[in-house]
Amino acid sequence: MLKYVSSFIFIFYFLLGCTADFYVNKEGKSLVYNPLFNSKLDILLVVDNSGSMEKHQEYLANSAPGLTSRLESLGFDFQIAVTSTDLSQQGQRGRFVGDQKILASGQPQLDQKLRKYILLGSQGSSQEEGLGAAKRALSSPLVEGENAGFLRSDAFLIILILSNENDYSSDKAQDYVDFFNELKPPLEGRERGWMLNFIGVTGAKDENCTTFGDYKDVGYRYLDLVRYSGGQAHTICTTNLKNAVDNVQKVLLTLLTEIILERVPDVETIKVYFNNVEVPKDEHNGWSYRAEKNSVIFHGTFIPKTITKINIFYTPVAAK
Repeated sequence: MLKYVSSFIFIFYFLLGCTADFYVNKEGKSLVYNPLFNSKLDILLVVDNSGSMEKHQEYLANSAPGLTSRLESLGFDFQIAVTSTDLSQQGQRGRFVGDQKILASGQPQLDQKLRKYILLGSQGSSQEEGLGAAKRALSSPLVEGENAGFLRSDAFLIILILSNENDYSSDKAQDYVDFFNELKPPLEGRERGWMLNFIGVTGAKDENCTTFGDYKDVGYRYLDLVRYSGGQAHTICTTNLKNAVDNVQKVLLTLLTEIILERVPDVETIKVYFNNVEVPKDEHNGWSYRAEKNSVIFHGTFIPKTITKINIFYTPVAAK
């Protein structure tokens, strides 16, 4: 019987790591497969600083450390920058806020600085342009000038927008999809190189809320990019945004640690090991098989660290 042994060693040198996938045939010869895994993340927060947003900024600032601490515990190399939705002449116009414009994993007082940056106040323009601000922040001249050093060609780009209004940027939603696709082509083994997430008024049937200042404009344009990029959308109408941040983190980590198999397996034969210890098959806290992508994904406390040695054993369907 033919067997597949997939060995994935997440050890990053200069924050890059290689994996190996071994196929052992009847003659005992091995075919070695070496895809590239990457632990780099560039995270851009676009925060609405119009007249009704101070409380919502506070709620996000209280929840954001949960994202950074988990990424650090898993060994990811991430950068975070913050700008506002204000593209007026008096606004940020895509420029990153703060004395230290780019925060990075491992820096002292990271959470305190991030909290300060998120609390932008409420003196910004009422013409919220979150998509336009994200594009401007990552375009010339800012990306080579004041915002230089943030956008890394080999990093996955995460955009998180906080707003209680729709987007009023000048271009069509599809124009921003095209921009981000060109800016961040798919990384190896991934469908794309970016993801947009939105915390705002989502229009869900059970949402039925207004925000501070009685604003309740559904963020339709943001939601278009969320759906396209596979991101997360969560209601802003709560005093606790921890669940929103946790769900963004969950989807992100599942995506980045997904392992695409070389052959279609007999699912019942799959065995997964972390550092030679078997991982349970459990879609909530373990691993599961994703048939549409022929991949193994991880959940809960079994999201692997970047130094985890992962072995996957299975029998290909054709070999049965």
